[in-house]
Amino acid sequence: MTKRFYITGQNEKCSRIKDKLIKLTKEDIEYKEKNQKIYIHIKALLAFEPERWIPDLLVPNIIEKLDIKLYLEKMLKKEKFPINRNAKHSLFQIISTLENIGNLQAIKSLIQILKIQNVEIQKKALESLGSMGHEAVIQLIETLKTEDINDRRLIVETLVEFGGSFAIHPFIQTLKDENAEIRMLAVEGLGNIREIWAVEPLIQALKDKNLDVQRYAAEALGKIGHRKVVDPLIQALKNEDPDMRKISALALGNIRDSKAIKPLTEALQIESKQEVKKIFIDVLDKLKTIRK
Repeated sequence: MTKRFYITGQNEKCSRIKDKLIKLTKEDIEYKEKNQKIYIHIKALLAFEPERWIPDLLVPNIIEKLDIKLYLEKMLKKEKFPINRNAKHSLFQIISTLENIGNLQAIKSLIQILKIQNVEIQKKALESLGSMGHEAVIQLIETLKTEDINDRRLIVETLVEFGGSFAIHPFIQTLKDENAEIRMLAVEGLGNIREIWAVEPLIQALKDKNLDVQRYAAEALGKIGHRKVVDPLIQALKNEDPDMRKISALALGNIRDSKAIKPLTEALQIESKQEVKKIFIDVLDKLKTIRK
């Protein structure tokens, strides 16, 4: 009987704190005051055996009734929103809570938090998303459809960080993006995944109209290291850009296919840039050692 009364009392206390928390987010008060109060109330909720109380109390309230998205949108309207200590702690608590919840709505809320211009908060949100695995990647991929260039950049950067093989298809689709920086990030992501499925799209990216995308593509192909990419990289040794020639040579060195020795030797004979020549010589020495 005593135990049941204790649990009932705990429930009542949590409910009161929860109701205050919901009310706080609806009030139009100064950010500093609001963040301080929200931090205090979230901390109070977490004191009630987090593993037991958080899922039941915060799933319907922080995510649905509280509507963290609207709260964050207010913060995001100010480009350089001053994240004070209490606000940061408040957000860290929210991020940890959302990670524990781990459902679709929690993932969407974490993606919103990523938009806050604060390195520590973004890092914490990234770590939480990374721990959520496949479901987080799927939701990030859906978010790529947004028209906002900054949001797309942020999502691609996040997928590069932990997307894994699930991100191959969205990265390939993103290679068609109008923004060169986003295409470049997609190429980097494909290189990090190192799957054979990425080879053909990356070979096509060697012909991208943007030189930086071409360079990233050559580097990514070198990381994947499949012999199928040797011929396209040999062709890239003739590129007008010296950096592209260097990166292509280094990629060939990583693949370690002796087929590249002859074209590299020929390219060395006509190369005019000393720094590129040095790379060619180093790569040739490596390849000749392998052949022996």
